[in-house]
Amino acid sequence: MKTIYKFVLNKTEKVQESETIKNDKGEEIVQTKTVNKKVPKTYVFARPGRSRQDECELYRAQKESEFLRKNILSIGQVYKKNFDENSLLTKEQIEKYDKLKTKFVVLQSDYYKLIEKEESKRTDEEKTKVEEITAKMSDLVAEMQPFEDINSSFNNLYNNTAEILARNQATRYLALFCAYEDLGNNKYIPFFGEGTYEDKLKKYDEYEEGEDKFIYSLIIRFMFIANFYYMNKAEKQEDYDLLIRLQEMNGIIPKVDELDIKEKEPTK
Repeated sequence: MKTIYKFVLNKTEKVQESETIKNDKGEEIVQTKTVNKKVPKTYVFARPGRSRQDECELYRAQKESEFLRKNILSIGQVYKKNFDENSLLTKEQIEKYDKLKTKFVVLQSDYYKLIEKEESKRTDEEKTKVEEITAKMSDLVAEMQPFEDINSSFNNLYNNTAEILARNQATRYLALFCAYEDLGNNKYIPFFGEGTYEDKLKKYDEYEEGEDKFIYSLIIRFMFIANFYYMNKAEKQEDYDLLIRLQEMNGIIPKVDELDIKEKEPTK
């Protein structure tokens, strides 16, 4: 299986551990106890093949037509109905926003140069630099947020157009088919189960209705990854590492270690 992104999360589970001890009579006995333990889980996002991408685009087109038949407005109709200009920002605000975005791109370039070297081979100075740049990028994202909020009413209207709703459906389609748990030795389990899209959608709904915050965190990650791939066709591990890291730093994606994770009972 060709993958475009791989990540590891530690899941807290209740597991049984055994140890040999001596009792009061000096006899060796096996004592078993249940303990909370962080178990590393590996997940991957598979690279969709040409046929899968074609199916995804066909699905998007079908959903867009369906939404239009239901009288959901297109982007063009929303634009004509509500706005004369494609922004709610003033000229000065746009200039400042552009400067912030330029700074972000420069920092992003520096970040990529630093992480070309494997983490284990980086000097302490380089590791510190990576952390500093990441923090600066996070600060810039926060500084740009007010400008994005100004445009939010405009964007919210567009988010409910036929094209955007269909794109979101296509993104989910990709996630349902491309998300896997990696068991090692080239063995993978579909995160959303086997079967057709409808089968996987049922599994998705089960996850959404459940209370497992670890699963919830995974779903958010897979959806961000799918959307990033759909929009940019990015295939570098570091692109997704940066995406996820920034979303975590800004509280959009929850950090697993900070979750009150629902523990899984060990299988007997």
